[in-house]
Amino acid sequence: MAHTQTSGVGIGFASLILAGAAQAGDAPRGVIHTGNESTPGLRAIPSWLPVRTLGAFSSAFNTINGMKFPVPVILTDGSLRLQFDLGAAPSATFPPVPAAANDLAQVFHLTPDGAKSWFVARRNDGALVQWAEGSVPHDPGHASWRSLAAGDRNAGGITAGGEVVAWNISAALAVSGAPSDPRSITLGRGWGAVIDGAGTLHPIGLGAAAPSLPVAGPALDAAALPFGSSTSPSIAVVRPDGSLVSSSGLTAAGPYIKVAQGQGGLIALRADGSADRWFLGGTGAPTHVPGVYDSVHSLTACAAVWSDDTDRNGEPDRAQILRGEMPDANDDLVDDRLQTAASILDLDENGRPDCTETTGNALACVPPKPAGTGADPFRPYWTETIALGGGPAGSNYKVAYLAQARVRPGAESVTRLSLPLGSASSGFPSGGLAAMLHVWADPNQDGDPSDLVERAAVPILITGEGAQVFDFPAIQLGNAGDSYFFGLSFEQGTVGPGAWPVAKRNTEVLPSPQDGAAGSRLNGRLWVAYVAAGTATSAVDAFRGPVASGGVIRSFSSGPEVQALPAASLLPAHDTPTDCNRNGVLDSLELRDVPDAVDTNGNGVIDRCEGGRSWGDLNLDGIVSGADVGLLLGLWGPVAADGRGDLDGDGHVGGADLALLISRWGEVTR
Repeated sequence: MAHTQTSGVGIGFASLILAGAAQAGDAPRGVIHTGNESTPGLRAIPSWLPVRTLGAFSSAFNTINGMKFPVPVILTDGSLRLQFDLGAAPSATFPPVPAAANDLAQVFHLTPDGAKSWFVARRNDGALVQWAEGSVPHDPGHASWRSLAAGDRNAGGITAGGEVVAWNISAALAVSGAPSDPRSITLGRGWGAVIDGAGTLHPIGLGAAAPSLPVAGPALDAAALPFGSSTSPSIAVVRPDGSLVSSSGLTAAGPYIKVAQGQGGLIALRADGSADRWFLGGTGAPTHVPGVYDSVHSLTACAAVWSDDTDRNGEPDRAQILRGEMPDANDDLVDDRLQTAASILDLDENGRPDCTETTGNALACVPPKPAGTGADPFRPYWTETIALGGGPAGSNYKVAYLAQARVRPGAESVTRLSLPLGSASSGFPSGGLAAMLHVWADPNQDGDPSDLVERAAVPILITGEGAQVFDFPAIQLGNAGDSYFFGLSFEQGTVGPGAWPVAKRNTEVLPSPQDGAAGSRLNGRLWVAYVAAGTATSAVDAFRGPVASGGVIRSFSSGPEVQALPAASLLPAHDTPTDCNRNGVLDSLELRDVPDAVDTNGNGVIDRCEGGRSWGDLNLDGIVSGADVGLLLGLWGPVAADGRGDLDGDGHVGGADLALLISRWGEVTR
């Protein structure tokens, strides 16, 4: 069976790489940002990074290092990653991260002169670590700190001895108005606020008198606007009852437990783990961000870090999901009960999620466009195809795609690739495109392709657009739930390679437009890289280490409705009752939506799957033998309406089908 997808979209290769930036997904410990997706720095945070917390960019939005300022990201192991915008590189004078900046608990990025960078960080052992561009920062002279804060061009904190201390990059700043028992601190430009042990909010001055705050009274948490001046201090406060008030006149009932304020606006963490956000100075109804988050941040956009313990029982959800104690139909290691119903589809309306009814790996459970929105028979399953349109002018180049997925129960061993392809941007080479299917292990199970270990490489020939399948000897992927990678590599000349299939998330079918802010909610990520054909380096090598010439493809437009995901599927040797032709699409959906899926006897089974015919048992006697060979030879040529003999689904009974039949010789095991 060969289906043709007609909705392929040809886009330039360079624009594909750059437009791959988008919000990260809501994987455990992943970052979701709810602001402008073009925000530098934030949009480049990969969804696979296991993030503990983000570091505030605590200055006004200025041109810093040619707009190449990074977001500091502290990973779960305490290491620091400076995440520059996609494609950006630091200036030659950008300060290197010192070796001491490890095992970090806090980090801040300041610009003391509005143009150069200054980093202030606290280690888990309480030690202060600073580094800057073009100068040596002032040392405030305390060995251990409880917490740090940063405003625009000034830093401060609470020492281990309970003293409030502040400084700028060159000198100490006298602090006025600080209480004797400080519990937490937040800073603006030349001022700040401290909450004491009794929950009282105190304004403080940095090198000047403490200002009068427009919001007073008891406080559970507080966030100063980092670049708000002492003459016009801006602050947001969470009250002990969970309500939220701000100097802009905002009031909200909550209940909230944390608040952050910055260039991206105001974002508050609710007691149930979800978040609400407002534009800077906004006082109306918030945009609700569903999910369960551990922390909220306001940098040049609002952001939140997804929890890895969404039931708050002290154990990461991953462990509970892999033990079967939490439902996770879409394989994103997040409890399905926390996710919207529209994100986990039941298109055949049988009460079971579609993605649990086939053992295919890496087939996303994708919200479709409404039925009838296009002639494309695959429209219900994915809505676009990324097609590469030319590479470096006048030259050939090597391309590699890599998808991250998790091994599905029952599909620990796979024998088939289902590859639905859309229209090629510039046609296929004569005779097809020679490619290599790769399967890689993920040794440390972190979803990062920098440590790829190849498990298998299988040569395939892609003959054109439409749904294609490729059979190969069994490949062991690992245990159920394991992270692994698979993908294709090939060399492309002036004739295009066609397109890698992707699924495109659609907010049209979500219960509310606000849910579009909550990330992909789907398993799987896709990377792409290319190198010049004349070099010794393979495109796959680009994935080992920082992906300089590729990136995480999350979308090719600026909206959460275009989250790109791999639609190809690795399949096990056995069929399931609901995907008898092993193409990764439920039979019930094929019969409903795909014109050439035929069920002439009306029994709900695709005709080509009846009684083992799709496997090679053409006479239905339970054994693949010489009798079936005779029947196949009699069917030689274009496939009949019932599909008999077309074992590889290419629309033609020929030598490839005969080879498959012989490889399955003996008792039918499906």
